[in-house]
Amino acid sequence: MGRLVVLILVTFLCSKGHSAPTDRKTPLTITFPGEIQGGMSNVELAQNYLLQFGYLAQGQGSNATLRNAIALMQQKLGPKETGVLDAETLEAMKRPRCGVPDIGKFNTFEGDLKWDHYHLPVSILNYSPDLDPEVADDAFARAFKVWSDVTPLTFTRINGGEPDINILFGTEDHGDPHPFDQKDGLLAHAYPPGPGVQGDAHFDDDEFWTLGTGTVTSRIKKYGFCASELLYTYGGNSNGEPCVLPFIFDGQSYGGCTKEGRQDGYRWCSTTANYDQDQKYGFCPNLDIIPALQMAGMTKLWCATTSSYDQDLKWGFCPDQGYSLFLVAAHEFGHALGLEHSEVQDALMYPMYSYVKDSQLHKDDVRGIQYLYGTGSGGRPNPSPPKSTKKTLATRRPRITSRPLPPVNPAQDACKVEMFDAIADLQGALHFFKDGRIDTAFQDPTSKSIFFFSGRKFWQYTSTSALGPRSIEKLGLSKDVEGIMGSFARDNGKALLFNGEQYWRLNLKTLTIDNGYPRQTAADYPGVPGDSHDFLYQGNYYFCQDQYFWRVTSRKQQDMVGYVSFDLLKCPQN
Repeated sequence: MGRLVVLILVTFLCSKGHSAPTDRKTPLTITFPGEIQGGMSNVELAQNYLLQFGYLAQGQGSNATLRNAIALMQQKLGPKETGVLDAETLEAMKRPRCGVPDIGKFNTFEGDLKWDHYHLPVSILNYSPDLDPEVADDAFARAFKVWSDVTPLTFTRINGGEPDINILFGTEDHGDPHPFDQKDGLLAHAYPPGPGVQGDAHFDDDEFWTLGTGTVTSRIKKYGFCASELLYTYGGNSNGEPCVLPFIFDGQSYGGCTKEGRQDGYRWCSTTANYDQDQKYGFCPNLDIIPALQMAGMTKLWCATTSSYDQDLKWGFCPDQGYSLFLVAAHEFGHALGLEHSEVQDALMYPMYSYVKDSQLHKDDVRGIQYLYGTGSGGRPNPSPPKSTKKTLATRRPRITSRPLPPVNPAQDACKVEMFDAIADLQGALHFFKDGRIDTAFQDPTSKSIFFFSGRKFWQYTSTSALGPRSIEKLGLSKDVEGIMGSFARDNGKALLFNGEQYWRLNLKTLTIDNGYPRQTAADYPGVPGDSHDFLYQGNYYFCQDQYFWRVTSRKQQDMVGYVSFDLLKCPQN
């Protein structure tokens, strides 16, 4: 029904917001399924949301921490980044969405997981009564095809054995530690690849599952029936077809039913976009005169299912377009394959639900899934077979000392190099290192000195001299730090040095590590691989691993996953 006011027919009543008062002395507040109960304040609601989706840790509740968490949520989900719990942010928190956290994973899983095989058996354990099983089967098949079209993955329905992915409809407490919240709010969730419940996708059966634009019907224990010109008209010459809004009449545009052009007071509409051209019309359902309920702060459309709510206290939500099982399933299957949420609002893996007709994968989705599994054919090279789903700690790449690799001939095509040891922006140009010796390098923007790191040693080159090798312990790093794998310098006289899951901030004037370090890379740069080599290029931070990079903006917002060869070196894709 969108934003249009729903009209009333005969003994059924729809209301949005406030309507005519009853004879009660105080407003009647109705608690709907899915609404926050218990008189929560906005701050309490926000804290629960931020905890649930990974922006706050348990026990963090100071004003400064809450502001930072709100700012991070705003950065990822679209509201203007203010750190303030404003109306726009609260509205975003109330939108229907996926139940998987935006930061971190379910507390039973760690590490970046993917399947170690390409052919995945699937089992559908039950169905929602909202859709015929054949319709649901087709929606799931199309949702899997979204991912199999761009990867070597295949999905096979089985009725026994041990599937990798189980599909389940459930309500509230449904057998895992993450209950649903009745209608609206959390739509579904899924677990990353692995044994047991991992890889499974769960859908909230308190939702109204459709294909996103399905016919709206009355359902026992689901909804009452509210008449609307969006559903039908009567009389006229259009056989009950619904209004088409807006429509043109007498050269003017009308966004709803009108009495214009009639002397009898009946409300009518065109059932095509242009009445002047097609002469098709119908009469709109009329407003009932039954007294309405006064409601406090509600925005959902609802209706009484008897002639008197005051007497019978019977009600239901008005029919809506429901949630597209295909779109929600395609999103959840992305999680089941190993993808986390995207911050790109047009991406399928963006956490908030919105219906998009003829939806297609965004390039951000494609890059993410092809990073994990490669392409099925043509265009881009197939990577090595997927790694095991078992977690491996970020470790330094092994160094072969007995047979050092020869340096790449400068005349050789760089596009033929599968992986580089390091990349750095030096003297205004990107440098790609491939000789087994340089781990990372950066240039101080102020002094123009260039720093190279190899193992536990570093060198400093100025315009007149070369200093080194010196031990990284001279910088204040402890003996257990095996080396620096990534680095970049900023205009504030500081450089960041990365090694696996930790990083340090280096004062370039004193060549000492600042107090308060090391810090956790994942805490300040969520979503990037821990065992990456890193560099600063054109104002963005790049975290590289194997053939791929994760680009992070200066506001620490990940906005791209790409290929070193195709997106940085501009190699041809053939």
